[in-house]
Amino acid sequence: MWAALAQLLGGSPLEAIKDLVQTFKLPPEQQLQFEQSMKKMETDVELGMARIDADDRASARLREVNAGDTRHVFYLAVAITAGFFGVLAYMLNYPVPPQAERVIDIMLGTLGTAWVAVISYYFGSSSGSQRKDKTIDRLAGVK
Repeated sequence: MWAALAQLLGGSPLEAIKDLVQTFKLPPEQQLQFEQSMKKMETDVELGMARIDADDRASARLREVNAGDTRHVFYLAVAITAGFFGVLAYMLNYPVPPQAERVIDIMLGTLGTAWVAVISYYFGSSSGSQRKDKTIDRLAGVK
């Protein structure tokens, strides 16, 4: 959510700070100290975001286990998957009447979004995984 908000506002707040500081020419030792501080802040932010992402998934799964409704969630996931691929198969095999095209497109888009959420719930988010991998590489000194 925060990454999407930062993009909406025109980029990362940390990048904006870097740009602002680079506008003012710092002495070399202060520039080095600033760059080191920025790298530490970026790493801390990424680790925090990865932690939030992992905690969110864990709490959702824990809620499901504690509530004892694993069957209902599973059936909902199956229904969303069947609906998404069913509408997609229908559109590929039969001509859609012009008056129904918009409704079918909206239905397919909604089911596609829900299906992505189902896959993310059961298998984890690839963006969170990529962010975690980059953070681990940075902490290990891998370029």
